[in-house]
Amino acid sequence: MVIRTVFLRYPGFKQKAVTFSYDDDVVFNFRLKELFDKYGAKATFNLNGGQFAEKESNGRMATLEDTVRILGDGKHEIALHGYYHKSLALLDAATGLYDILNDRVALETAFGRIINGMAYANGSINNKVVDNLRSNGIKYARTVKSTYDYHYPEDWLLWNPTCHHNDPKVFELIDNYLNLKQRPPYAVPLVFYMWGHSYEFEDRNNWDRMEEILKKFAEGKDDLFFATNGFLYDYVTGFKRLELSIDNTIIYNPTSTDYYIEADYKNYLLKSGETLKIY
Repeated sequence: MVIRTVFLRYPGFKQKAVTFSYDDDVVFNFRLKELFDKYGAKATFNLNGGQFAEKESNGRMATLEDTVRILGDGKHEIALHGYYHKSLALLDAATGLYDILNDRVALETAFGRIINGMAYANGSINNKVVDNLRSNGIKYARTVKSTYDYHYPEDWLLWNPTCHHNDPKVFELIDNYLNLKQRPPYAVPLVFYMWGHSYEFEDRNNWDRMEEILKKFAEGKDDLFFATNGFLYDYVTGFKRLELSIDNTIIYNPTSTDYYIEADYKNYLLKSGETLKIY
């Protein structure tokens, strides 16, 4: 009996993804979104439901109305960052949970969509916080700890990014990622995960840094798949729901997502509800 080896691939049979994660309710998110759209990148904006400017954007803090109008066009993901941007590890469990769920209610009401991903405010995290989120419907959460690698987490509520955009190693890491060869095939798909705050570009007057970063990724776009944090979570974890025969030659897709897979150096598109036979 020959046992096939099945690997997950991104749409278009790509093996490498790029995702961005940016925090807080600032007006500079709007300029950053324009850059993402210009270069075809995808991002997750982590927002605080209780920190928007009240009546009109005040030069730094954005209004909820402007944020929904500009960031709510469906091109990017909206995620949680705590209603009042509280350091969760410093709070008792009930107060911390209230800050997250209150944020979720506010943002889901405003944007009219399910919002169940997040980034930890101030990078504040401990086991109590993670267990609290796990039992209350949060599917992934981003930390602020750089890995300098391109792998997914074992625990999605401890999703460490590759690096911050101001990291001195950022361009070296991008070049290394772009130069990774596609053979032999990776057993798992890879991801370059960058995070930060859009106000940092304004404060440091270095918007050109982000433009250079996006240009580099755009140059390698034929080999890259751009996606939000939430899409990657759903796509990668959903792959585990595929049902395989004992020798991996028959694969059934019970999900609502089409999957791109590779088996023995051949590409296959496994559509939603389809059973595929590999010979």
